[in-house]
Amino acid sequence: MLLPSPLDSVGHVTAHYDRVKIAAKASKADLLRLLPMASLQTHSLDFRVKQRHAYTGVYNANIDVVCATDRAPLRILACAPGALMGHVVTEVEIAVDSREIPSLHEAMEILDKVVRHAGKARHSRDRVIASAAPWNERNVKRNKKAGLVEGVPTVYFEDRAAEVGLKIYLRQQRRKGGGLGGYIVRIEFTLRTKAISRHLGGDTISALVRASLKRFVQENLAVATVDYEAMGALVGRRRSTGQQSGNSRFRGSAERTGHMATRHWAAHEFSAKRDAICKAKGRNAAHAFESREHIWGEFLCAWKSPAQIRSKLLALRREELAARRSKKGRVAGRPRYTLKAIEACFVRSA
Repeated sequence: MLLPSPLDSVGHVTAHYDRVKIAAKASKADLLRLLPMASLQTHSLDFRVKQRHAYTGVYNANIDVVCATDRAPLRILACAPGALMGHVVTEVEIAVDSREIPSLHEAMEILDKVVRHAGKARHSRDRVIASAAPWNERNVKRNKKAGLVEGVPTVYFEDRAAEVGLKIYLRQQRRKGGGLGGYIVRIEFTLRTKAISRHLGGDTISALVRASLKRFVQENLAVATVDYEAMGALVGRRRSTGQQSGNSRFRGSAERTGHMATRHWAAHEFSAKRDAICKAKGRNAAHAFESREHIWGEFLCAWKSPAQIRSKLLALRREELAARRSKKGRVAGRPRYTLKAIEACFVRSA
């Protein structure tokens, strides 16, 4: 599958299931006895069966399977209807992986490009968060085994409560039987509850086997490019009276103004976060926060996303309308940040 321009230079990508969580009515002992465990563990990256507590309802066991680039574990489970009679899929991760990249530097460049253009269709959250996984003595071994890369931020487009989540991150490709391969940039969707049936045609294993992941990615992955020249003209233009607008700090060409505005917004959020930590935990904690080498990179990585820039422009629109609105609820004058002007700052790819 080839991503639309401007991500076509990433090359052909593969869409496949990653982690699938299943709730079964059978007990853990029955599942271990009825399922072909040796075959499932051979064809999957990880396969586990856990017993649920009695108070969790009619389902007695959880199945956690991590698929490779094929659907072999799901097909094996679909051929064992007796063991999984009365089951439901509770969570599905759909991964879109780039080609394997030999060097970390090249992988970081591709990650930067993907974050600049990729996003989620029907994005409901008003901001994007970038966060690097904590690497301490407690979980460093687990993170390395999972193929995560230290210090590289993960960009989250939704929180954990969202039915359709999206995140973009860099990792090493996992191999069957253990071991790690080259670096890959992964765009990962997480479906929960009703979203599984809505997008994949059902919440059973057989429905997952039949589902078209290519169609899902085409419908839910939005690719756009920020037109910094149009954005700079919007946030830095002069009023009709000849006076400089409220964003007079952005000077120069329209394109340069757009880049300066993005960096200023990222720096403003960085300072606000530092001040909040300083107020809550003291100056030592704020200094430790600022001294982390990659923390500024996390903030700047999030602000490269079109979704983050759109959310800021919409926030400026809300502030402007609130300032112009009279006591009777009418908006005086012609607003600067109209929805049409904001959408003109982004070029969508088909």
